[in-house]
Amino acid sequence: MPEYRNTLLGDITSAEYAIVGVALHQPDVMDEVDLSPQDFDNIGLGAIYRLIGTMLSEGDAVDAATVAARIPTLEAEGIRGIHHADILDIFTDAPARFHAHEYAKIIRDRAVRRRLLAAAERMAQMARMDGDIAEIVENARADVDASSRAVVREWDMAEEFDAFVGQIGQEQVMYPTMWPTLNAAIGGYRPGELYVLGARPGVGKSIFGIQATIDLCEYGTVVLNSLEMPTRQVFTRLAANIARVDTRRLDGSGGGMRPEDWMMIRQHADQVRSMPLSIDDRSSVTVNQIRSNVRTQQRKGKVAGLVVDYLGLIEGSRPNMSTYDRVSENTRLLKNIAKEFDIPVILQAQLNRQVESRSSAIPNLSDLRDSGEIEQHGGVIAFLYDSTDEGYGMFLAKNRHGPNMLNIPLIRRGEFSRLENPAFEQPEL
Repeated sequence: MPEYRNTLLGDITSAEYAIVGVALHQPDVMDEVDLSPQDFDNIGLGAIYRLIGTMLSEGDAVDAATVAARIPTLEAEGIRGIHHADILDIFTDAPARFHAHEYAKIIRDRAVRRRLLAAAERMAQMARMDGDIAEIVENARADVDASSRAVVREWDMAEEFDAFVGQIGQEQVMYPTMWPTLNAAIGGYRPGELYVLGARPGVGKSIFGIQATIDLCEYGTVVLNSLEMPTRQVFTRLAANIARVDTRRLDGSGGGMRPEDWMMIRQHADQVRSMPLSIDDRSSVTVNQIRSNVRTQQRKGKVAGLVVDYLGLIEGSRPNMSTYDRVSENTRLLKNIAKEFDIPVILQAQLNRQVESRSSAIPNLSDLRDSGEIEQHGGVIAFLYDSTDEGYGMFLAKNRHGPNMLNIPLIRRGEFSRLENPAFEQPEL
C-alpha cells in the first residue's frame, strides 16, 4: 500500500491508512475497534474516518463514491486537500478486515505517545510559572494520567457479563465499621462511594472521623485530611481511642498521667506506630491537593480510604468563589476521587444552626449547610444528634445500599474519642 499521497495525506502511517480503507469497505468495523478520529496523527485521515462514522450513524450508504461525494462537507470545516482520487486509492488498497484491531492498537499507542509528549511540554511550561507548587504537581500528574486514559477500554459485553455472573453471590469488598447496627444497614464502607457525616459543632464529627480512620487502617493506607485539628490532637485522639486513656490526661488538661495510663500507652504503642496513616493537617487545602496525596499514597501501595474533616474548610479551585459554588464543586470532586481511586471517602460536613431551634433535635437532609450537591452526591448520609428527649445517636437519612430513615442509638465517650453501641462494655476510669 502506498505510504504517501498528496500534501495533506503525505505523512500518513500505514496503520491509519489501512483502518480507513477497511472502514470504507465495511464501516461496521468502527463499532468493533476502540478508536476515535482524535487518535489519528494525520488530520486528513482522521477527518475521513470521522465522516464515515457520521454517515454510518445517519444511516447513509458508505463506499468510496458516497464518501467522496461528501468531501465538500470536510472542506467547509477547513479540511482541504483531499480529492476523489485519494478516497478511491484508499478504498482500492484496503487490507483485509482481519487485522483491524491490530491497526487500531497501533494508532492508539501512537496517540498516547503524542499526548505524553504534549503533556511533557505543558509540564515544562507549568514548572516555569509562578503558583502553588502542590497544585502545579497535581495538574502535571493529572495531565499525564489523562494522556494514558485518553483511550476508552475495549468492551466485550459477553465477556463482561460472564465475569459478572461468575461473581454473583460472592461477598462484595466492604470495610466494616465498629458499629454492628450501622453495618447491618449499609454493609460497611464500599470502595467508590461517598459517605457524608453531618453534625453541629461539638456533637462528634471528629470522633466519627477518628473511628472511621482506625477502622479503615485495618485494610490499607488511610489518607486523613484534618483541616480542623493539628496532628498532635489527632495523635491524642488516636491514643485515647486505642489505648483507652482519657484525652484530658493525655493533653494535660485534666490532671497528670497515671501509672496505668502509661502502661496502656506502652501496650498499644506499636499498634499506633504501625498504622498505615497519612495525615495532612494543613488548614488551607484544595481538593487538588487532597487528590495529589491520595495518588502519591496509592503509588506506594493499597489505599483503603480517605477521611476529610471537614468539607466547609476546603478551599475552592478559584479565588472569590461563592460558598455555595465552592462547597458544590468540592463535594462533586470528592465523589470523583472515590470513583477514580476506588476507595470509600468519608466526608464530614457542618449542619445549619436551624436544627438547634426545632422541637426535634434529629437533623434532616435540608439541614446540610451551603449546598444541595451534598445530598445529590452522597451515597450514604448520616447525622449525629444529641438531645435531652431523644438521647445521643446517629440518624441514617440517605442510604443508597439499603434502608434509610433509621435511628441508631449510640453512646458518646468523648474522653476516649469513641462512639459506642449501647451494649458495648464500658471501661473503668
